[in-house]
Amino acid sequence: MNWIIHYNYAALYSDLLEPFRSEAFGPRLATILLLLAVVVLIGFWCFALPQALRLRSALAIIQGVTQKESEQQKRAVFLSNFQQIDQALQSNKVVSRAWQEFRKNLITRRDGQRTIIINSTPPQTFFNPRNLHVQYDFVRALPNFFVGLGLLGTFIGLIAALTFSTQDLTRAVDQEQIKQALKVLLTTAAAKFYISAAGLVSFLVLSFLIRLSLKHLHRLVHQISMALDERISFLNQLAISEKQLSIQQGSLDELRVFNTNIAMKVGDAVRTALEISNSSLTAKLDQIADAFAKLIDVSKEGTGSAVSEAMKGVFDATLRQTSDALGSVAGSLQDLPNRLALAATSIQNAGNAAAEQQKQLAQTLQLAPQCSVH
Repeated sequence: MNWIIHYNYAALYSDLLEPFRSEAFGPRLATILLLLAVVVLIGFWCFALPQALRLRSALAIIQGVTQKESEQQKRAVFLSNFQQIDQALQSNKVVSRAWQEFRKNLITRRDGQRTIIINSTPPQTFFNPRNLHVQYDFVRALPNFFVGLGLLGTFIGLIAALTFSTQDLTRAVDQEQIKQALKVLLTTAAAKFYISAAGLVSFLVLSFLIRLSLKHLHRLVHQISMALDERISFLNQLAISEKQLSIQQGSLDELRVFNTNIAMKVGDAVRTALEISNSSLTAKLDQIADAFAKLIDVSKEGTGSAVSEAMKGVFDATLRQTSDALGSVAGSLQDLPNRLALAATSIQNAGNAAAEQQKQLAQTLQLAPQCSVH
């Protein structure tokens, strides 16, 4: 550890500062800095230029020949050429991924002989500089590095000028040595100003050209999103949800009416079956009561034979009618399951009708976005 503490760092730094004594070192270093800025700019253009060409190609594919047409005509041409546009955009390396994600949000419907395409998400969500990898945040920051390099060269040159001039002035014993020390000071100071100027020039040129190039790329991306927005009908999620809520409310009202109708039909079927059975039983009991009333009337006359005849005829007829009445009641009760089966069939038919209504409702929900657009 002692050698680290007692190491002669002044000699090491002096070797690093020695090139600043040369008059050609400053201009040479400034030239290298400018050439580095040119290399950075060319490298950026090597990436940006193909992207600009692909973005312009995608824009031309979307716009076609309808730049000056009306919005309805633009949509009609876009829909008629949708398959070709889809294939071309998927083969475009810059916009293919964004187009595939945007394609998932498109809703296609057929209205007779016409196809309708509805978009539920704005194109700007997918077609933006960051998604298309034309943001270049790192490239935006590169000009600042040249400012830092210029400032670094300035401080190093200042340190070198002060160090060398101090050493030379300390050793100077005559006028010529003092002049030589001042010359070294001015030469070293000139070197640092060369580097500072080169750093500032690189910063200004790179900043201007990079921002101009990025502005062109971003404008192409914006034009692509606007072209898609003009040619595809937009329906936001709120409108779709509101339409679905309205349809579901109507469906709920229809189901309420349907359930009420089913309950009424079941009640009517049961009541009808019971009324038929009760009416037959009541009629037979009325006949029995009339027969007993006749028996009482005959017994009041005091005639034995009449009483005998009446008793015999009435009891025979009454018993026979009672037997018939009970048989009729039994038959009616036996027929009650058939009537209930008919009622169940009616309920089943009503259920089938309800299922058909639900199927129509589902189709209506699927057509809801189309209805909203119209």
